[in-house]
Amino acid sequence: MRAALAPLALLALSSCLPTPGAFASSFAPGIQDDSHVHAWQAASFAYAFLDGHETQWQARLAAAERDLPPFYDALAKSNCRADFAVVAHQNTARDLSYEYYGVTLKLVARSGNAAPMQIPGDPGTDPDAYRQALAPAASSCGVAPDVLQKGHFALFALATMSGALNASEDSMRRYAFGLLVLQEELRRKVPNADYLAPMRPADKSLEDVQLALRVVADHHAAISNLRGEVLAVTALARDSDVPEARAAMLAQIADGKKHAQDWLATHHQPTQQEFGVAMKKLVLPTPDAMLAVLDKDGYVTAALTIARGVTTGSPGTTIQGLGKLAPANSSLRVASEGAAAALRGDVGGAADAIMSLAEKQEDLAPTVARVRSVQQAVQSARATVDDVRATAADPKRVLTGGSP
Repeated sequence: MRAALAPLALLALSSCLPTPGAFASSFAPGIQDDSHVHAWQAASFAYAFLDGHETQWQARLAAAERDLPPFYDALAKSNCRADFAVVAHQNTARDLSYEYYGVTLKLVARSGNAAPMQIPGDPGTDPDAYRQALAPAASSCGVAPDVLQKGHFALFALATMSGALNASEDSMRRYAFGLLVLQEELRRKVPNADYLAPMRPADKSLEDVQLALRVVADHHAAISNLRGEVLAVTALARDSDVPEARAAMLAQIADGKKHAQDWLATHHQPTQQEFGVAMKKLVLPTPDAMLAVLDKDGYVTAALTIARGVTTGSPGTTIQGLGKLAPANSSLRVASEGAAAALRGDVGGAADAIMSLAEKQEDLAPTVARVRSVQQAVQSARATVDDVRATAADPKRVLTGGSP
C-alpha cells in the first residue's frame, strides 16, 4: 500500500485541482480563519511521496544487498565482465517533465575483441525478448542465467529509483512555485486570491501559505538526501566487483536501510488537527535554504512576475495552473548525468552529482566521502583489467613498456 502512495500523490498534484471552486468548496463551509489548510495539503502530499519512496527504497536496497555479491562473484570466475549503460526516457505526461531510466547490461569478454553481448533493461521490456538475449550471453560467459538476471534487476531497481524521485521532486517544485505566486498575491492584497479560503483575511491566508512553504522545504531536504543516497549506492554497486567498492556499498546500504526505517518509524499521515489546534507541535525548517536553491532556476523572480500579471494568457489560480508556468528544473539534468556517471563507472562524476543535488546539506557529506574513498581503488582495478586485455590483444606490448 505504501508503495502505491507516491504515484497517487503525483496524480493528485497534477489533476485534483482543476478549478479554484472545486477544491475550495470542500473546505469553505467549515474552514476557520486560523486553519492551516494549505500546510495540511502540502504535508499530505509530501508524506504520500516520501512514505512510498522510503518503503520502496528499503525493498530495493534489500535486493541489491542480496543479489549483487553473487552476481559479481560469478562473473569474477567467468571469462566475462559486466558493463552497464543507462538509457534515459523523457516523460511529459500530466504537466510533469522528468526523466526515468532503463539499464542495459553489457557482458564483455575479458580477452579477444568480440562485440559486447547486450541484455535489454528498459521498463516494459518484453520478458520473452529478455530471455532470448539472456540465455546465449549466460551460456557464453558460463554464468547461471538466474544469477545474471537477479544482478541486472538489482541495478535496474537502483537506477529506476532515481526516476521515481525525479518525478516527485519536479511535482513538488511546481507546487512550491504555485505557493510562491499565491504568497505574492496575498502580500499585494489581491481580493479572494486564496482559492481554498477566499473569504478569510489575507494575513491569515499568508500565514498558512508560509507554513506550507516550510513543509515543502522539509520535503525538499528529505528528497535531496534520498536522491544523493540513490546515486551513491548505484555508483558503488556498479563497481562492487572491486573489494573496496563492495565494502563501501554494503556499508551505504546499511545506512540507507536505517535511514528509511527511522523515517517510517517517526512519520505518520498528517491530520487536520495537527494543522489547526496542534500546529505548534510540528518542528519544521524555515524555507530560506530551499528558496535559495529554487531561485537558481529563477523560481522566485518568475513567481513575482506572474503574481504581478506580467504574463500572457490566463493561467488558472490553483497550484496546478500556476505550476505549469514554473521555470525548468535544473536538478533533473544533474540527476540524469549522475545516474549515467554511476552506471558507466565514473565514481567522481557520481560524487559531483550527489554534491550538487545535496545543495551543501551536511547530512550527505559522509555519503560523498564514502563514494570518493573508493575512487582510486576502482580506477586502479579498471586500469589493470584494461591493460591485461590490451596485452592479450597485442603480446608485443609486454616488451614495449606498456603501463603496469
